[in-house]
Amino acid sequence: MRYLFKAIRPLILLLIFFIGIQNIVSQTVPELMYYTFDSPGNQKNYASAPVGDNPATLGTLTIGNTGQFGTALIGDGGAVQNGAINTAWATNLPSTGWTISFWINNYPVGGIPEYLFGDENAADFRCFSNGMAGDGIVLRGGGLTDVLLPGILPGPTVVHFVYTGTEIKAYVNGVLSTTVAQPTINITGIGPFMVGEHTTSGMTGVIPNGSLFDEFRMYNRVLSGAEVASSWNIPLMLDITTNSATAITKIGATFNGTINPKGAAMAVFFEYGTTSAYGTTVAAVPDTVDASVDTPVSAVIAGLTPNTIYHYRGLGGPAGVIEGNDIVFETLPDPTIVGPTPICIEEENNVYTTEAGKTNYSWNVPPAGTIKAGGGVNDNTVTITWNTPGTHNLTLNYDNSSSVPAASPTIYQVTVYTPPVATIVSKTLLTESFENAGTLPAGWVIESIATNNTLTFVSGFKSSIGL
Repeated sequence: MRYLFKAIRPLILLLIFFIGIQNIVSQTVPELMYYTFDSPGNQKNYASAPVGDNPATLGTLTIGNTGQFGTALIGDGGAVQNGAINTAWATNLPSTGWTISFWINNYPVGGIPEYLFGDENAADFRCFSNGMAGDGIVLRGGGLTDVLLPGILPGPTVVHFVYTGTEIKAYVNGVLSTTVAQPTINITGIGPFMVGEHTTSGMTGVIPNGSLFDEFRMYNRVLSGAEVASSWNIPLMLDITTNSATAITKIGATFNGTINPKGAAMAVFFEYGTTSAYGTTVAAVPDTVDASVDTPVSAVIAGLTPNTIYHYRGLGGPAGVIEGNDIVFETLPDPTIVGPTPICIEEENNVYTTEAGKTNYSWNVPPAGTIKAGGGVNDNTVTITWNTPGTHNLTLNYDNSSSVPAASPTIYQVTVYTPPVATIVSKTLLTESFENAGTLPAGWVIESIATNNTLTFVSGFKSSIGL
């Protein structure tokens, strides 16, 4: 039973993967803002339709330590003015709904308010810890009713604020904590929206010294409870790279990729097909990665079609499809030759044909044959007259559209016969003798005796002697 499970485990993981896709809305990256704080300097916004400057300007705060995934934004307690992230975005949160989420850790309890994000020019829309928030955080301003989440410090904690147009649902670590009725309001301002602060005019109220802030996400829509539950502890910006295929043959290849799930357990797959619509999905090896560093994955693929262009890419899961880049490769050629065999010596117009549209055709005709037409580097046909009886090898290779030839030439055997010579002894009693000990070559038959007293022997080609 143990061996059976090992054999079908990739299929089980693949089934779980697709069930996850069907039952959970795909965990796409946020539409407005997504900062992962995994590289120093100004911060790239990985959102699907990023707002503000991209990258956003990072002041004097630094990136490092350990965040929810990878590294984090490290607070300095306002040691230097304008140390936080200035997105340069004029706040415009729709009245139809939005979601903001983030991860915090090592936050102190007590003291002056410490701001996590906001825009003082959007009716002082802001989120802060300490002050009246006590051991929690508060979302305030912008025309909203205060939303208090007590008891979540010092962390680590993931918070989601989901505005539906009539209420804000606040989640802690993926679980609904409180719901506060709200007016239907569009929160707007001239900006700039700040992360790690809510104003550009002061030095206090930023992320506390040594506190950590990570995975800031802003959506222009309402996340469902299922989406929150499935995504709060999943990195949406996986480092997943599809690398070039290797060990390419006529019917197979090895797919390669690199993934860094930043400590979260991720199922890994490849999908492939003859177009960028793909169509076939296979589990990678290993099929699950939970490392915090770049990890190579691969898959050995068989059953491909020769002379065919394929697309493939890596996929990460399970809470949706994180897509790697598209890679294109072409399977090796498998030249085919079509032409007459067996044939008669000195017979003319023997045309041999292979696939059209290739390059660098390499026809190799043995000394027993003479090329009468074609047979050049640009020709997919060759016309040969065979001069010597026996079995001869006609060989061919060519390059595919990637300028790669077949691993070995195709060999096509051609059998060449000398026509039989018949001696007619009597018009009444036909006695035949042939050069080959009185027997017809294999496959030759007496076709007919014509009324004009002609005896005809046939096997593709005819030898006739009048009576």
